[in-house]
Parts: sequence; structure tokens; C-alpha cells
Amino acid sequence: MGPVWGRRRLGALVMAAAGALAVGTAAPAVAAEPVAGATPTTGVAPTTGVALPVPTGPHRVGATSLHLVDSRRQDPWAPKPGPRELMVTVWYPATAAAAWFPRARYTTAKVGAEYDARFDVPAGSVAAVRPNAREKAPAIAAPGGLPVLLYSPGRGNSRITGTAVAEELASRGFVVVGVDHTHDSPTELPGGRFVPQSLPDPTPETLPAETRVRADDLGFVLDEITGARQPSVLAGRLDRSRIGAFGHSIGGAAAAELARTDARVRAGADIDGTLWGAARGGLDRPFLLLTQEGPEESLTSFRASHRAWGRQVLVGGAGHMSFVDPGVLATAYNLKDKWPADQYQGVFGTIDGVRAAEVTRAYVTAFFDHHLRGGSSALLDAASPRFPEARIDWRRD
Repeated sequence: MGPVWGRRRLGALVMAAAGALAVGTAAPAVAAEPVAGATPTTGVAPTTGVALPVPTGPHRVGATSLHLVDSRRQDPWAPKPGPRELMVTVWYPATAAAAWFPRARYTTAKVGAEYDARFDVPAGSVAAVRPNAREKAPAIAAPGGLPVLLYSPGRGNSRITGTAVAEELASRGFVVVGVDHTHDSPTELPGGRFVPQSLPDPTPETLPAETRVRADDLGFVLDEITGARQPSVLAGRLDRSRIGAFGHSIGGAAAAELARTDARVRAGADIDGTLWGAARGGLDRPFLLLTQEGPEESLTSFRASHRAWGRQVLVGGAGHMSFVDPGVLATAYNLKDKWPADQYQGVFGTIDGVRAAEVTRAYVTAFFDHHLRGGSSALLDAASPRFPEARIDWRRD
């Protein structure tokens, strides 16, 4: 069994479930094709891979990865002193020429093996997952530049878990930067240096410090992406005045903390995460809570004190991991028939994985489109027949 995934409810620390990552239904396996940067994996690798949901926006999607080193900051989690090293993936809207570029890989063989073990699937299965992005495809040019969103994954999880929502956002004109928080996220650094998740079990006393480190990671990555380490395919294409942050689980807490402390961040979203630290006292900028059903103490506190536009959208039938790629994979790998029913529902709920991804992508996209580009707020203001499982539980205008 791998690490446990879950949401902390009312003082009960539940760190999400039972050692398998999951990816949702409607994604049929398809024949493999050349994948950019693919690495051989041990064991018998599958010749087909689960396909992530296709983005619905008007643009194709490009992706590139970067290794960033923060020489100003010592890594607080490393066993030996040294600068903080991070791996990031940048997803962005690409031109039609993207079709001629190789498909980006989902993850490396070493990180994929971590998730193979969690899902108890054949070696190479997760590394063979098929995203939609094309490696280093040419980016579109947009008048005024492209808005930038930072993404932080859940505790013990890789940036890859946000791929489906990142690709959707990129297809609709956003640049999304997913961050691995080294020693928390399983991470492969250049030269094949694999750094597993090694943080001790969390407590209410240690989680605020973890959140602060993540927020510092995000702030540094933002400095780099909009400065000296801007990917060449995006040179001159970023709008530094339209920046947002979002995350899943503790990654949502990190996004809130960054929004609290960094004036560059104009809007933020927390996907089913407890808020740790001062951000639970509310913020002075737009913020979205997209969560499963049920009360959560820190979110109640946030709602009472928030000082700007805000919404909490509850998704019926959702589990903690159904909001991100593991929900899609869980369906595709048929974990519902392999796990005990109470364990499966505790992690992935009862909602179909691909449907949960559709809901997540719609609400996160609508939120950032409204607050960073002046788009419609209709989906965020009233119940929608398109998403009967979603309910607006709190609003502040």
C-alpha cells in the first residue's frame, strides 16, 4: 500500500487513501505512439496507455519541463545542506502546428513506478498514460499576453496529478505551471536523481510550515517563469499582470498562502484542501473553494472572514482524489472492483472519474476566466443544468 490520501475534517487528520493513484472512466486505452523524452522502465511495460480527457478549448496544448534551482534558499527538507531544487511543467496554448510535434510524456519512469505501486498496476502503466500536450510545440501569441496560473499538487503527489485540468486551461488560453515540491512530491531531477516523498507523517502543528514552504516554492517559480527562466517557446508571450494560483489538498492551502502574501496573485482556488495558517482568516482577493460535500473547520473560518469575491462549490458524490487525475485513472484501472467499497468511496467517492474531471475543469476555468479575463460569471452565480452534481453553498460578491 502506498501513502494515504484524504481531507482533514474537523480535527480528524485523514491523508487520502490507500496506496493507489487512479484515473477515470471514459478514457479508452489506445495504441502507443512516440512520447517525448520517454525513458525505459523496468518490468514488462504496457503497449497501450490510458488517455486523459481531451481538452475542450479552441487551442492545442504544448508542454515543456524545467529544472529550477533557488540559490537564495536552503532546502528545508533535504538531509544535506543545499539549495532548493524544483521540477516544473509548463502547459500552454499552442498553434495548430502542435500536431507535428511529439506527444509530451506524462511522467518519468521512476515517478511512474511510484504510482504503478499505488495503483497496483503493471510496471510502466502510469508512465504510459497519454496526455494531450505536444512537447515544445509553438505557443500562440495573444494581444496583451497570456495569463499565468501556478499549480501545487496534494501532499505526497506529483505535479502530474493536475495534468487534465492544466491541459483544459491551456486549451482556453492560460499558461499553467505545475510544481513538484521536492521531498514531498516524488520527483526526478536531472541525471536520473530520484527523490521520493520523504516527509514524516503530518500533524496540525507541522502542516502550516509545509504550506509556507510550498508557497515559497510557488513564489520562486513565478519569479523564474516570468523572468530569467521564461521558456523560450513563451518568450514575450506572458502577461505578468494577470496571475493566479490554485492547488489540490495542501496545494490549495499553498495557493491561498501565496495569494495572501504575494500581491502579484490576483485570484486563487483551493480544490478540496484544508487551509493551514493565516489564510484561513480570509483573503482580500477573489478565491474559489471547490470541494466535496460536508463541513470543514478551516473553510468555515475562511468563509466567515473572507473580504473579497468568493464561492464554495460542493460536488455531490466526489471523493478527495476524484478532482484530479487519480480519479480518472481509478476508473480506467477499474479500482472500484478491486478495492473494498468503503475504502474506494472514501478516496474517490461515487462519482465517475471522467465526470469529476469535467466538473473540476469547468469550474476552475470559469473562475479564472472571470477574474483574470473578464469572462462570464454565470456558472459561478447559479445552479447549472450542465452540472447537477455541483451546488453553490456559499457566495460573497
